[in-house]
Amino acid sequence: MTTPAPHPTHSPSPTPPPPHLPARRVLTMDDLPSEFEDEEALPSEFHLLFALLLYETFRPTTVPPDQYFCAIDLYLYCLHEGVVRGLRPNWMGVVGVPALYRGERTRASYVVEDEGRAPLIIVEALSPQTRRNDLAEYGRGAWAEDRKLLRKWDIYESVLKVPYYVTIDDRREAIRWFRHDGARYVEERPAGERLWMAEA
Repeated sequence: MTTPAPHPTHSPSPTPPPPHLPARRVLTMDDLPSEFEDEEALPSEFHLLFALLLYETFRPTTVPPDQYFCAIDLYLYCLHEGVVRGLRPNWMGVVGVPALYRGERTRASYVVEDEGRAPLIIVEALSPQTRRNDLAEYGRGAWAEDRKLLRKWDIYESVLKVPYYVTIDDRREAIRWFRHDGARYVEERPAGERLWMAEA
C-alpha cells in the first residue's frame, strides 16, 4: 500500500511590523470633568464625601433642632441689582430657619429673599475648573466678563455677606477659612483647624 505523498506546505510570509505610531495621551477625569463642554465641573467623589460628613455633623447648639438647615449641592438664589442670581454651593448651613420649608416640606432650592436669611456658612471643594470662581485672588478673567456673571466669591462676600466661608483643596490637602468682617472676607488660621462660630 502506498501512501500518497503529502502536499508541500508553505509557511505564510511573516507579517511586517506595523509602522510606529506616536503615543497618544489617555484622557483622564481632569480632562473630562463633566458631560457638557461649557460646564465647570460636576461634583466629584470627594465633593460628596466631605459634604456628607458636614451634613451629618452640623449640629448648632444655639437654636432648637428644628430651626437650622443644611444642604448639599442645593441651588441658592438671591436678588442682586434686579437680577436673580443662582449658584450651587457644595454645602451650606443656615441657622434660624425651619428645617422644613415653612415647617411643611423639603426644599427644592433656597431663595434668600423668601427665607429671610442668608447662609451662616458655605463650604466649597476646589477643583482646577472651579478655583477661579471660588477664590478672589484668581481674578475675574474672561470667564466672568464674557458671561457677565459674578463669581461665587463675589456673591458670598459682597451680595449675601455670608459670615463664614471655607474652601477645601483635597489635591493640595489645604483648608482655607474666611470670616466676614462686615466689609470683606478676612482669612483666618483657626487653632487646631477648628472654626468657632458663635452664632451656631
